[in-house]
Amino acid sequence: NGLKELPDIDYNLPRLQILHVSSNQLTSLPVTLFQQCPQLTHVYANSNKLVDLDTDVIASFELLQDLQHVTLAHNAIAYLPSDFWRTFSKPDQDGVCHLNRATDNDLNADADDSNSSKCTVALRGNPVVQQILQNDADNDDMDSDPMDTDMDVDTPMAAETESQTVAAA
Repeated sequence: NGLKELPDIDYNLPRLQILHVSSNQLTSLPVTLFQQCPQLTHVYANSNKLVDLDTDVIASFELLQDLQHVTLAHNAIAYLPSDFWRTFSKPDQDGVCHLNRATDNDLNADADDSNSSKCTVALRGNPVVQQILQNDADNDDMDSDPMDTDMDVDTPMAAETESQTVAAA
């Protein structure tokens, strides 16, 4: 596949649940896509050339209540704004982050855990994850918050159904 960009257009796909745009040459993801596809459950955008995530895209992930998994692995993401760390957990050793989405269930400790509040984001193979994991190893503190480290996450880091599906051709 050779898509270099997804146009920032009116997608008008209210029932879209699965988006496959892997193995292209995308350098960004349009925020309108996520704003106009409220039933997205899975986004596969791995193996592209993404270098960062727009803060509006990050905010859109949080608002998609049915979103369960986003794969952004094996891109060139070397920059994540500080907003990302307020929304997502620090990546584990496999480069997986979890969305810290507040739900009504969080207000009631006796309520069952809602699957709609769970979302994982796979970032494995991106320079930003490698930098965080290396920083953790250097600090020998696996429980530290990325915001508490010496690295500045607001600057680019050097280093390395009715389920509708859209697949990039």
